[in-house]
Amino acid sequence: GQADAVRLLLESGASVGAPAGGGSTALVIACQEGHLECVWLLLKFNAAVSNAAEEDGCAPMHITSHRGHLEISRLLLEAGAAVSQATEGGFSPLCIACQE
Repeated sequence: GQADAVRLLLESGASVGAPAGGGSTALVIACQEGHLECVWLLLKFNAAVSNAAEEDGCAPMHITSHRGHLEISRLLLEAGAAVSQATEGGFSPLCIACQE
């Protein structure tokens, strides 16, 4: 959640969509950890909100629905996140939010 470092790296040309060692993008990691300002910065630099899915089909919106990160969910929706995109198991963000 080092927003100042995230800003510096993005302004210096870091790839917003580059996967980390486990394959997750910075947006997925920031959503998992609930780092609102980092998510905002990544979206400002055009991070993909729907096609940044994990191996199981979980996109950032699924993750924030599961973790209860409401403000981040709002940011993702404003950025065009798909609300009906299903995981490989057939779960939408709505289904996941209802389970938690």
